[in-house]
Amino acid sequence: MNRHMSKFIMRFIALFAALFLLGGQPSEFGQENSLFYGYLIEKPIIRVGLGINLDDIKVSSSSGMKVYEIKDGYKLIANDVDEFFLTGDSLTREKTIFYIIPSSRQSFLSYKGRDYRGIFILKSSPKGVVLVNLLNLEKYLKSVVPSELSPYSFHELDAHKAQAVAARTYAIKNMGLKDNLGFDLFDTPKHQFYKGINAEHPLSSHAVDSTRGEVVFYNGKMINALYTSSCGGKTEHVENVFQGPALPYLRSTECDFENQKEWTLNSNNTMLPVYINGRNISGEIATLISLDVLEKAGDPAYYMAEASQDEVLSWARNVRSRIGKPEVKLEFNGDQVDFPSQNEMFDLHGPLIRGEVISYLYKALENFKPVYCSGEFKRVEQDKIFIKNDGKDKELKFSSETFLIKKQEGGNSFIAQAFLLEGEKIRWIEQDGAVRLLEFSYFPQIDVFDRNLAYRSWQVRRSMQQMEQRINQYYPVGKIIDIVPLLRGESRRVVELSIKGEKGTAVVRGLKIQKVLGLRDTLFVIDREKDDNGNISYFVINGRGWGHGVGLCQVGAYGMAQAGADYKEILKKYYYGIEINKIY
Repeated sequence: MNRHMSKFIMRFIALFAALFLLGGQPSEFGQENSLFYGYLIEKPIIRVGLGINLDDIKVSSSSGMKVYEIKDGYKLIANDVDEFFLTGDSLTREKTIFYIIPSSRQSFLSYKGRDYRGIFILKSSPKGVVLVNLLNLEKYLKSVVPSELSPYSFHELDAHKAQAVAARTYAIKNMGLKDNLGFDLFDTPKHQFYKGINAEHPLSSHAVDSTRGEVVFYNGKMINALYTSSCGGKTEHVENVFQGPALPYLRSTECDFENQKEWTLNSNNTMLPVYINGRNISGEIATLISLDVLEKAGDPAYYMAEASQDEVLSWARNVRSRIGKPEVKLEFNGDQVDFPSQNEMFDLHGPLIRGEVISYLYKALENFKPVYCSGEFKRVEQDKIFIKNDGKDKELKFSSETFLIKKQEGGNSFIAQAFLLEGEKIRWIEQDGAVRLLEFSYFPQIDVFDRNLAYRSWQVRRSMQQMEQRINQYYPVGKIIDIVPLLRGESRRVVELSIKGEKGTAVVRGLKIQKVLGLRDTLFVIDREKDDNGNISYFVINGRGWGHGVGLCQVGAYGMAQAGADYKEILKKYYYGIEINKIY
């Protein structure tokens, strides 16, 4: 074969590979491997969009990468480099495609602080420069499943198996969805949340491996496996939310495990905030009270007053006994301090404020010994609380003298009443078989679904002006007169909403209601606060659920798994009349 013919064949192979990569999903889902300039990726392969309309793109590698430029032909422009930087303007101007490939199978690529398996493609699109991650579908799922369903809070294997099958089905069904941009799916919750290697977890990976190739069918066709965070007790018919055709497998269903019993805990033991140096230390005080290090004082001013040496000595002895060390040297206000033996005294410069000493002692205790036990709440029976700790069930006494602390964004607060579901994450302090302090968390909005109760009930309160500004971005109705639900679906979600304004009336339907009003879900009721003249001053929206409310409910799936259901039972509850088949 002559040199010219060899060149022609090499160029043809390179162009064919480029067209294959950019053209859409593979037609087969077998065990074959695909070769990308010496880098093997097992089929099936998915193309994930990591960003569109990009300006400056910086990619790095754990142990080297190669960069190929695809234009008229292809050429290697960087070999075994650690970083590659490109401006979006230059790529758009030159109409060039770049393949970024790890130098070895053990290496991975990084972009914006996240690590990724597979290879990258940089190319221009109708919406600017896009960065595409090509990788094996199963490896993609090992990031999607824990990104969508937190293994740290929702740690039931069968819930993750159900999520894996649903996510695999959704991905394969929607391959080519963004072909016009050169990839299949976005990496955001708009399609499926994908955070690369950093999100992977052994539990989720096991769920993916043990369901490899399994997808969901209805009447011989793969379904569009929609899923939602928390349905608030009942899922909705798909056509009422997405304004498309009615699908027989996406019908409204009762989410029994979201209607599970809430247990109520009551406490008479609260504390007012105590601020020392601008910081509220009431939680630290309650902790030391619960550990019998100090006694409770009702007036916050007590903790802001000067401490006596006898008090300091007594508290320090109690902490020392908790630590179980005869001597502990620590620094306090620049002085080296020994926790004293029976006959020693503190010798510090200047007056000691009780709150400062307490904060210091709390930190000393925390540094040397775990203060809290951690586990899951199970249930309450009379004066007993049942807790799961280190995989074992534990029974402890609970009384109205137990401190109840709600941990939430912005700080902690002491409460008189708590409502808990089975499986809630809690921390506690126990003494003599009794819970002395119990802490639980209300999380802010996050990317993954970490707490049952927080997503089942929520409230949004907006002034008339705030609501007008938001709504007029979508519908120029002017000054708002009222907002009225017109039609509700099977789950009682608002599926048709009237927005009445001085310049006209807008009727909003389906999922767009959630976007226009800026809500977590469309399962809500609207209350109105009025001023002295009878005009609406605030809209108060109370709702349940988180997401669109169609298909598999992730919180409900977790509840079913906790109760012993396997992943196929879970899938068949939320998708009507389906079959689960293995296609590779």
